Amino acid sequence: MFAYKYYFNTQKSAEEEIIWREYPVTQDSIISYFDGTGKITLQEETYTREMWMMVQEIFVKEGQEVTKGQPILKNTAGGVIEAESDGVIKKIHAEKNKEVAYKNPLVTVGNYEKKSVKLAVSQEDINSVVIGQKIKLNFLAERETELEAEVTEINSLPKEGADTIQYVVTAKLAPTDLKLREGMTGTAKFIRKSVDDVLVLSNKAIELKDGKQFVLVRDNANKIKKITIKTGFSDGRVSEVVEGLKDGDVVVVKG
Repeated sequence: MFAYKYYFNTQKSAEEEIIWREYPVTQDSIISYFDGTGKITLQEETYTREMWMMVQEIFVKEGQEVTKGQPILKNTAGGVIEAESDGVIKKIHAEKNKEVAYKNPLVTVGNYEKKSVKLAVSQEDINSVVIGQKIKLNFLAERETELEAEVTEINSLPKEGADTIQYVVTAKLAPTDLKLREGMTGTAKFIRKSVDDVLVLSNKAIELKDGKQFVLVRDNANKIKKITIKTGFSDGRVSEVVEGLKDGDVVVVKG
């Protein structure tokens, strides 16, 4: 009798000491991606005129921001060359009191309305990049804001001067009110695949046996029961649950 009681108490104590880890089922998004790094570039627009002209006055200097319609230079005939967009003066080719020949460059402006991003991608990931691919961007100057872009060009030649083999990918930046200047750096997430508004569960909570997936769930009576589930897309960390669970369920794992 004593031996049985001792065994029973030992079993009870062991059960009481079991620690259960909880993994909630939530409604969320899953994104699979790889990384890149790069910087902002502005589309360069070089102004010319289909006539000979003598420059009388230059109103701007290199590195100066200009707004659309702002005077840039004036010729001796009284004609004024104005900025065709908001931007920054990247290069002044003309000189005061000097002639400018037919179709020769006057000034080069970086257009703020036509921003793109030049991104370095490793040789391991470059073959996963395709034209039109979506990208999520974070710039050091705006850490809290995630921006969107789309791949427009893939350079098949390796980037020169890099310690490792990298390739340059150009992406068009979606319109934004953020003040992003030429050369600002940031990181990119190249989206392989994403699913939105799905049931998500940690892979640590999912068990596999005989080709079937199952989880342990604590019911309202505080009993642990095994439930067979079916999963969809996974990023290797969490999985989409397509059958067997609902939002708010809590899966438990022993230990």
